[in-house]
Amino acid sequence: MRDKLSVFYYPEFVFDKTTLIKAILLFDEIHLMDRPSLTFGDKGQFGTIGAESPLHAYVDAFQKEGLPFYVHGARGFK
Repeated sequence: MRDKLSVFYYPEFVFDKTTLIKAILLFDEIHLMDRPSLTFGDKGQFGTIGAESPLHAYVDAFQKEGLPFYVHGARGFK
């Protein structure tokens, strides 16, 4: 029996297919986070840039098959 590697936190909001396959095989949970929204300018006057992970669309499908896969919203986005 292998030692439990409980959680995989990935530093980007999307990853390629190979990384996903390896993560499914090695980790018991997979967590991602949306790209955070950042304000530009001295006093926040230049708007924000943020992005929702395209993997939100797959969360329910993965969880339905028993894989604890989560995509968390980033603070300040939306």
